[in-house]
Parts: sequence; structure tokens; C-alpha cells
Amino acid sequence: MKATAADFEDLDPDRIAAIVNAQRRNHRRKLIGVALLGLAVATGTLLYGRANPPTASTATACDGIRSQAGELLAPQAQTPSDNQQRQTDMTMAQNIIIQNPACFDAKTVAAAQTGKDQHNLDAAREALCYATEPGWKC
Repeated sequence: MKATAADFEDLDPDRIAAIVNAQRRNHRRKLIGVALLGLAVATGTLLYGRANPPTASTATACDGIRSQAGELLAPQAQTPSDNQQRQTDMTMAQNIIIQNPACFDAKTVAAAQTGKDQHNLDAAREALCYATEPGWKC
């Protein structure tokens, strides 16, 4: 059923104003409540963070990461059969460096990324060679 103008003729303008004002008050109360709730959450989070500081510092975490990468990059006595393992160790060290740039200087991160890109390019060339020229030594 649609409302017509005749349905609203008997409404008092003062009553309409009172309803509108009540709606505005309710809206303001809701906004204030949401703001107070946000302030309470922010304060609680701040207090919790101060009461429970992180246990390990970034420097300590980086020391462990650097030592892992160093172990993988350390020169070792190799036999010809260890070449595949050495390539795997190099790739793992490069991934560690690339994924943790905050622990290494920019030159080291760039060298690791360049080495990984070159390795991926060489692998792609080799795969393409074997795929296109069967029987040839690639």
C-alpha cells in the first residue's frame, strides 16, 4: 500500500521535528559509542604490546639467518659428484638472502638475485635446447 499526501495531513509539525531530533540523537550516540569502542581497542592493544614486548630482536634473528646462509656458501672439499649438491646449496643460500633483505646489505641481495636469475636463465636455455634439438649435446 502506497502512502499518499492525505495520510500525512493529520501529522503535527512539532511531532515530526521531535522524531527527527530523536533520530539524530540516536545517530550521534551510535557514533560516539563506536568512537569510544575504537579508542578502547587501541588503548588495550597499546597496553598489551607494552606489557608483552617481543622476545627476540631483529638483530638476533638476522644473526641466525646470516649464519645459515654462510654455512651453505662455505667452501667445502668437493668431488665431481658433489656438484649437484653444491648447486642446491647455492640456490638455497640465494633464496635465504633474497627472502630476508633486511638482514643483508643491498649489494649482497642484488648479487644473490642476479645469480638466481642467471641460474634460471641457464636452466631455461638448457631445457629449450634439449626440447628442440634431441640428440645434440647442449
